[in-house]
Amino acid sequence: MQHSSLTRLAAALALLASGASHASVELPGGDSFLNGTLAFTYGANGAARIDPALYVGGNTAFPTSLDTAFLPVDTVTAATGLGYQYSASGFGSGEARVTYRIVNQTGTGWHNLRFIADVSGDLFDANQEVVTLKGLAGTPGEAARFGIDDAVAGNLFLNDMLVEGQLDDTDHCAGPCAAEGALQWDLAALENGEIWEISVMLSDTGSAVSERMLEFALTDGAGAPLEPGQVLSFSGTAAVTAVPLPGAALLFGTAVLGLLPRRRRR
Repeated sequence: MQHSSLTRLAAALALLASGASHASVELPGGDSFLNGTLAFTYGANGAARIDPALYVGGNTAFPTSLDTAFLPVDTVTAATGLGYQYSASGFGSGEARVTYRIVNQTGTGWHNLRFIADVSGDLFDANQEVVTLKGLAGTPGEAARFGIDDAVAGNLFLNDMLVEGQLDDTDHCAGPCAAEGALQWDLAALENGEIWEISVMLSDTGSAVSERMLEFALTDGAGAPLEPGQVLSFSGTAAVTAVPLPGAALLFGTAVLGLLPRRRRR
């Protein structure tokens, strides 16, 4: 799943060479594919990226071979007519957030939605990560499933996301590896006029926005900690809200109220 370019790698190395001593999640790579895929660095040596993916049940726009597949969010929303928005904040500090929004203004409801945010380490160095799952499933708004695998030798993307259609709640590394860790949020239905908002935090200060999360600890190729006590916490929550009324509609409503007859005080 790694598509990091030499340009982004050079930017990351330049940032690390600057010798910043404070914990910080930086965004030297920017938005890799203009779809919410972000390459970032953390701590003094960490480099990774986050990829969003989406599954929507009953999406007949895809061939049968892909009707259970997670695909890039912009690909799925273009096929379904759903809207897609995302924003990033806090990069340059120890607590960065990325918010993804799936907007339904299609005139019909969509069912069985699953959203995956996948964090994978930098494959261009010898460093490896140990990934630990924290928190239990079942808390409303928190991730329903997880997956941990080797981004080089594993099959988290090819099997879980393309074939099975969901993460398998398994750590396939069970030790240091070129780690790829993903969280999955499920939604039974997104009705017309609703927004599904998934907000994730990437933090190297120990902060989190949910109990259920993944922690990435950076090691060298032999499994020794590179930065003892330093981890990347990957957490997130999801919620459904109503599509806000356009400003024009609000102004129109105010104007109508102004035209209503008023009782004269006696």
